[in-house]
Amino acid sequence: MDDAIRSKLTKWSLGADPDPKLVAEVSRRLGIDLPPDHQAFLQEANGGEGFVGSGGYLRLWPVKEIEIRNSELQVSEFAPGLVFFGTDGAGEGYAFDTRVRPHRIVQVPLIGMSDERDWIDNGDTLAELLDRISQQG
Repeated sequence: MDDAIRSKLTKWSLGADPDPKLVAEVSRRLGIDLPPDHQAFLQEANGGEGFVGSGGYLRLWPVKEIEIRNSELQVSEFAPGLVFFGTDGAGEGYAFDTRVRPHRIVQVPLIGMSDERDWIDNGDTLAELLDRISQQG
């Protein structure tokens, strides 16, 4: 995991038992090209949650949960092209917009996710997302 990312996750509970093969398998099944920094994070920490720097809260789902939660949220019906990978612990989700390359990370209301006018662009890497969240608060 990149030191710049690690420095923003000092107050985090990191997930255990990463499985590099599972990361690649889930990415393939969902049709996403994970940014290298996000892939490295999942291979080392397999999700986690906590405050980002002195900013907002973030929960990144373990790899095994990504497919399940996208199915539960009925993302393919309500927001085709998005693949959610975490939340702010409240009503906002974070997703990859797979309709563009590189995939953009967007913050999306979990209720009303189909209205693109409510989506907030957060860059295309985990580092950019963490930078933006660390400035909240």
